[in-house]
Amino acid sequence: SLKTTKKIAKVQQEEINDQPEEIIETETESTKISPPVEMKQGDFFGEVITETLAEVLANQGQYQRAIAMYEKLSLIFPEKSAFFAARIENLKNS
Repeated sequence: SLKTTKKIAKVQQEEINDQPEEIIETETESTKISPPVEMKQGDFFGEVITETLAEVLANQGQYQRAIAMYEKLSLIFPEKSAFFAARIENLKNS
């Protein structure tokens, strides 16, 4: 009935009003916003560094850019540094 619906609505509104109005957020590592990275002219596509992109650059004959990217990849993925060193050596001999 209409009276019951109004009572339910009133009770729900009272429950909402009983909740705290402010939510306090604490800053954690995951909520911190990093400052923007300053890009220099000549950065690789805004510093996107992938093995696939290095291969594309090498296939396009952009050996120096591919070598530089493989060097950065070897720093990011030290476990694959021997693999990247072999790629760099092959590009230097091309």
